[in-house]
Amino acid sequence: MADMNLQITDFDPSQTSAIYDALSASWRLNRDFAEMHLHVLRNGEHLDRFGAGGEAGGPADEAASQYAWRKNASFAIDHCADLINLRVDNIFRAPPVRRYDDSPYRDFIDQFLANVDGGGTDVTTFMRRNLPLYYVNGMDFVVDKQSPPDGLQPRTLAQERALGLLPYVHAFGPLERLDWACDHAGRYLWARYDLGEVPAE
Repeated sequence: MADMNLQITDFDPSQTSAIYDALSASWRLNRDFAEMHLHVLRNGEHLDRFGAGGEAGGPADEAASQYAWRKNASFAIDHCADLINLRVDNIFRAPPVRRYDDSPYRDFIDQFLANVDGGGTDVTTFMRRNLPLYYVNGMDFVVDKQSPPDGLQPRTLAQERALGLLPYVHAFGPLERLDWACDHAGRYLWARYDLGEVPAE
C-alpha cells in the first residue's frame, strides 16, 4: 500500500465552486434580511431600494404611488424575522411527539435525541435553533461519528455503544458548503464544508 503521507496533490481546500461564487452574495443578502423585523423593513430604506429598480438605483417602471400601495398592502418579504419566527413558532407551539417505544434501539435513540450535537443539545432545541436559517437559504444536516479513544478501534456497533460513541449532527448553511457534486437525482456524491477557524489553545 502506498504511503499516503508521500502523495502530492494540488487540491486547494479554499477553492469554491462556480455555483457558490454565483450565489453567495444572494445567500448573504437573504441571511441579512432574515435578521430584520417587518417594521425595520417598512420604516427604513431597504424595501425602497428594491423598489427603485436597477443596480444603479434608477427610477422604477411603476409610479411611486403604486409602489407605496403595493408595499403597504403586502406582508413584506418572506425573508424577514417576523414571518420566519411565525412559521417556527407554529411548528413548535406543542412539543413534537416521537414514537419509538417498540423499537429494540429505544435506549440508543433516547441517548442520541438527548444530545444530537455532541454538546448536550436535545433534538428539539437543535432543530428549533436551525429552522430559521433553513427557511432562509436551506440547511444541510450532516450526521458524523465520534472518534474512538487513541489505541481503540471498535469493530461493531455494540463495541461503539460500549465506548459511549454516539453519532452527532452538524448543521451547515450554503455559505459554509464550499463545493459539492450531485448525481442525476440531486443527491450528494460528496460535499466540502468550511468548519471555521481552529480555536486558539
